[in-house]
Amino acid sequence: MSLSNKKNKLLDESEIKEKIHFIENNFLNFDSTYEVITQDELNAKVRRYGEIELSENTEKKDIDEYIYWNYVALEQSNVKQKDDIFAKLENALDVLSTRDLKKYFKSSSVLKYARSKKYYDRSLEVIRQFADDFSKINEDNFVSSCVPVYIPSAITFFVDQLFIDGTPNWQDLSSISRLFLMPIKYFEEQLQIQIDDYDDEENILYLESLRTIFESSFNVYHPSLIYAEASSVIKGVPGNVAYRIGNAYMRGKDLPLDKSKARQWFSYGMVVGDPFCTMAFIVYFLDLSIDSEMESESELTDLYTLLINCFALVRYIKTTKEQHFLSFEPVCGKGKDLEEQCLFNILALLNSLKFDCDYESVPFSMPMEIFDDFLDILIENLQESPKSYRLKAAVALFLEITGTLEDDPDLLNEIALALDLNLNKETEISDFLFDFIKDGLKEKDAYSLSAYVCLFCLYKGSFDKIPKKYLHVLSKQGYAKASFLLGNLVLEEHGPDDSALSYWEQAAEQGSSFALLNIALGAVINNDMDKAEAYATRAINYGNILGYYVLYKVYESSNSKLAHTYLRYAAEYIFPDAIEEYKHLKATGAYCPLPFMQLIEEMEELAEDNPQACLILCDMYHSGIFLPANVEKAFEYQQKAILNGYTSFFGYYQSMYKNAFPLDTPQSSYFPTFRKSLDISFNFMMDDKDDSAHDNSPAIYKMKDIINKLVAGKTQLEKDITYNLYHSEFWANTPSLKKKQLKGMDVKPDYQVLSNLRKHLVKGAYSVCFNNISEKQLEDSKKVFSLCERLNEVKTKSSSDFDLVSAFMFIRSYSMPPSYDVFKEKIMKGKFSGSIISCLFTAMDFSLLSCEDCNIAVKDRSTDNEPLDSDVFVSNIVQ
Repeated sequence: MSLSNKKNKLLDESEIKEKIHFIENNFLNFDSTYEVITQDELNAKVRRYGEIELSENTEKKDIDEYIYWNYVALEQSNVKQKDDIFAKLENALDVLSTRDLKKYFKSSSVLKYARSKKYYDRSLEVIRQFADDFSKINEDNFVSSCVPVYIPSAITFFVDQLFIDGTPNWQDLSSISRLFLMPIKYFEEQLQIQIDDYDDEENILYLESLRTIFESSFNVYHPSLIYAEASSVIKGVPGNVAYRIGNAYMRGKDLPLDKSKARQWFSYGMVVGDPFCTMAFIVYFLDLSIDSEMESESELTDLYTLLINCFALVRYIKTTKEQHFLSFEPVCGKGKDLEEQCLFNILALLNSLKFDCDYESVPFSMPMEIFDDFLDILIENLQESPKSYRLKAAVALFLEITGTLEDDPDLLNEIALALDLNLNKETEISDFLFDFIKDGLKEKDAYSLSAYVCLFCLYKGSFDKIPKKYLHVLSKQGYAKASFLLGNLVLEEHGPDDSALSYWEQAAEQGSSFALLNIALGAVINNDMDKAEAYATRAINYGNILGYYVLYKVYESSNSKLAHTYLRYAAEYIFPDAIEEYKHLKATGAYCPLPFMQLIEEMEELAEDNPQACLILCDMYHSGIFLPANVEKAFEYQQKAILNGYTSFFGYYQSMYKNAFPLDTPQSSYFPTFRKSLDISFNFMMDDKDDSAHDNSPAIYKMKDIINKLVAGKTQLEKDITYNLYHSEFWANTPSLKKKQLKGMDVKPDYQVLSNLRKHLVKGAYSVCFNNISEKQLEDSKKVFSLCERLNEVKTKSSSDFDLVSAFMFIRSYSMPPSYDVFKEKIMKGKFSGSIISCLFTAMDFSLLSCEDCNIAVKDRSTDNEPLDSDVFVSNIVQ
């Protein structure tokens, strides 16, 4: 698709949005029958709710309806009507704010008081007095009473009105903002965030609060996060109404669908203390770039901060006797306990980090270090929600990962007594935990089953020992590893059987790369090389590098050069069969890879005594463009470069090595399946001079030959490598290459389209446009269009990136209403391809956002079943 029409005329904003909607609707394949409220319907709502006479005695729910429908009318009205409607909104907010702040005012109107220059100094004093009272509660009682951090909506209204005329007094506004931002810093201190060079003013809660209370300062210090258009938020709106407005924008119901405005309202609602806005902000807009363990600490801390504060908000409103200035109900419309929901998500996050993501530690405090009565809170919630099987499962795993039962044996008796569980002196902790989740297992609760898997593997044996009855339930619930294992068991018990293949097909659709590999191997045996290539490629796209060896077998007879290149890749990953065959071909002289790979191996020979060749190979292994990314090999070649004469390079190398391999981090964790850059600022400058006396020209000419062979290559592999090289820093920073313009390099390959889109979706930057210089000031719609225009042309529909794009588009698209239920179903697939964010969102639950399910058109898939040979298939033990 193009940004111009058939007449080569540039499309306007509305036409671009139509194209985006067509692309997203076609990709998601669901019926988006959302309509903005008609004028007649809106007029009826306004007459019913928006024209009542407001007074100090008007019930809050009536004022909430009044504000909501008048805001909707404001957004739908013409210019002449806006002033009158806005005046009605100001009046309603004045009534609410005056009621909330009456302790501090003799005036009957906060609005008039704040706008009177006569009372300016007194207004500042009132705000300081309020902040002192409000913050003191937080500081004195946070740990024991779970007091959260937020800025009351009445204060946002008062401050906004105080500085509404002309340029605000920067010093006074700065002073006021500090009063309400300091509790957030105190809150962060309770979390004991342990991240090197962590700036507590970069925490998401602090940033969005600063945006709300002192937008001018926010814009100065965070220019890249300024909204591209003026904010639609009206300060003073209660948090629960902010959630309704944000939700209306999010779904295109009552208001035109607009994700940027939805973010603005959810951000504001989160700051004024609405947990629903907080959950919505997390799901729809929070930066969730947590799939790189080395770079994810800040994003993970932001997520944890919001979850803790969300729980504290609900806990506080249920327990405090003070005036709290919060507007939500602790029991939501679905009859579910909001506290149970928030508590579950905290536990689910921590459990998943340990059991699914193999985190040994986290950069923040555990809940019992934040709330001194946290274990009492656990017991209380278990008693109040006896049918919450997921909470029981989460508590069981949490007690295990914290070692709480071992440290405090009396707690075992307390929990057993509170929940009527049988307990005797001989009861082991493991038996107690299994007993704890048994009711959930009977009900086939997904969270209980997941907890069972974790506890089983911890106490009873490996995954393949799990009883079949549970494997079948897990398989039906989307657990790819269970489906894969069932296929293996069928093969072992009955020999070649169609049902084994059906289980593997199911596992493959659920995200199991080993199932894909098994099917590929079966296709090789049956001489169906097209199918073998397709499934081996899919396995590689899911991170199973054994697929390279299958591709070697596929092309062995038809294209030996390509086959030998794939064999070299398989050998790079220390796959024994590949290494043995690679050495055999080299020894017999039969090894003949593609020309670029032949030259790379000649470069390796040259690197024995040429330091420039060493640095070239170092960059190859660091970038992951020519060869699979391998940090350890990159450093080995740096060492060789120093030993071969580049002595001035030693200090730089030493610093890099120290940062890349911390003493407490096992080096094995740096061998990722996918390219995961250490983000080290190292670039090999091919034309730069060095202080070495060595002749660099042989290595430089060899590198140029490698590039020329790649550019002239005809295979898809060579084209993909060339594209990555052309768009890399290596190419941009090498003067002789930078001048070269290659044809076809503006058309992104499928994996690049998906990778770019996935990054923006996960980061929360796809559907919202900020005033970001890096986006070259693209209009909102043009930025989105540039990311998604080739989405429906993508043929690679089986990869980890595709799965994440498919899932996140259901909650973070630009033009479609969200469907959390479908997202939840699809995100689980990423769990089995190693995606951390998929693991976390499979574990957590935000269904209380009440996203309406959309009608998904599921197409039937048919597969050809062939006889299988059990001897060639990879067992679950290999995984």
